[in-house]
Amino acid sequence: MAIVEELPSTSNQDMNEQSTTRQRKNKNKSKNQNKKKTSFIEEEEEIPLKRPSQFILEESPNQNQNQNQNQKEKQKPLIDIKLPKNSNLLTINPGELIDENIINNHIEEEEEKNDEIFKTLIIVIPFTFLFLLLNILVHLQFNHRPKLSELFKSCLTALPTLYMIVLYTNRYSNHWLNNSFLMFSSIFSGCRLIWLVNKASWSIVTAQAPPMGTMWILTIVQLPLSRAVLALLIVGIWIWWQGMKLMP
Repeated sequence: MAIVEELPSTSNQDMNEQSTTRQRKNKNKSKNQNKKKTSFIEEEEEIPLKRPSQFILEESPNQNQNQNQNQKEKQKPLIDIKLPKNSNLLTINPGELIDENIINNHIEEEEEKNDEIFKTLIIVIPFTFLFLLLNILVHLQFNHRPKLSELFKSCLTALPTLYMIVLYTNRYSNHWLNNSFLMFSSIFSGCRLIWLVNKASWSIVTAQAPPMGTMWILTIVQLPLSRAVLALLIVGIWIWWQGMKLMP
């Protein structure tokens, strides 16, 4: 026996529709593939064709900054300690010994600086009080009592001048310019003080007599003995020649 099945009859229109749908799908797939290819080509064209070193330098500045910071950190000493005021650094090659003369020279220089400041203050402090005393005496001579604020201001103006004069006259005591300056200052201040006492008005005397008197005494103290005596003799001869008096 033979079994015969009846297949459903399909029309030509259905077959044509199926073929057209398949063709459309194939066309869409081909279009999508072409689009992907074109987009991939465009992306490849947009990628900059540069050398690796230039690209890294231009595109990653943060990496360069980090490298510079790392180099600076490597250059820093392992121990970063603040040195005290009286300390010094000495660079020594490996295997080299420290010379004792270098250490002694540093110690002597520090001691000389301290001694210079100490010697200057020993002279400046008493002469500041001398200036203050002369200022008070000159005002009292004319029955005038100065205010404390005026005396304080006058001392503040005189102190730095006295300090600089004493400092440099002690430092360059053997220089000929120093001795000539002290000689000229001694003669000028002595003659000026005597003229103020004999002929000036009270306002000029109160303003100029204290600094002139302090300067005269200071220059006599700072000069060597022979030149100090010579300066005093010149002032005495000038007083005798002008016919002036030491006391008003």
